[in-house]
Amino acid sequence: MSLATPRISDIQTSDLLYYDPSHKDKCYGFCQKRNIDCLPSMMDDSIYYHRQENSQCFLETEITSDIRIDGNWPIFHNQILSKFQNSHLLFVFTFDQLTGVLHFADYGKDVVSLYLYHLLFAYERNLRQLLAAKGEKDPKQKAGQPPFQTWYLKKLLTYLYDKHQIDLSQDINQLRNQIMHAHQLIDQQNYDADDYIYKFSSFETFFNRVQALLKDMKRVNTLLKIEEPT
Repeated sequence: MSLATPRISDIQTSDLLYYDPSHKDKCYGFCQKRNIDCLPSMMDDSIYYHRQENSQCFLETEITSDIRIDGNWPIFHNQILSKFQNSHLLFVFTFDQLTGVLHFADYGKDVVSLYLYHLLFAYERNLRQLLAAKGEKDPKQKAGQPPFQTWYLKKLLTYLYDKHQIDLSQDINQLRNQIMHAHQLIDQQNYDADDYIYKFSSFETFFNRVQALLKDMKRVNTLLKIEEPT
């Protein structure tokens, strides 16, 4: 059974506070205390209200395509990083309706870690199968166990490169350690503060590692098919 790829709608924040013109002062105070920059409109999905620090008010602003994201996209769609580089908060539209917002810190949710755990499990399994398909032997293989069962990811990657010149990303090893040891995927600026401000650079590193994993999984799956006996 293949693992379903999570979609943007699976990690979005859907419990939103909307801009209410009859309570604009309270809306401003709420956003100021929580460092929130914008609120969606209650009446019009095409606009949002951007908080203006200097004038202590909100500016009505159009939700343009560069800050809009499709809720049906897979969570590691190759255009997502560039969207976040333009804006750290995106408005999620599912079937042309505003359904939530997405901040890059939402990638720290459990559903993302669980998905990557399954991907990494499959990747390591396929690397072991590839070594066996290449005719390699595991000198420490125990009876009843698959070959290379005791080899960690780093050793599998290094051996495939040294013996077969299959150059796979070593960055995936860092991603594996993050997932398997339940490390935080997106770093906070200051863990002693209660402002929950996150480092975008750590998200970029994380996202690029996942992209490397997805690319190398395709390579390994292709090599396995090529090595299959006809």
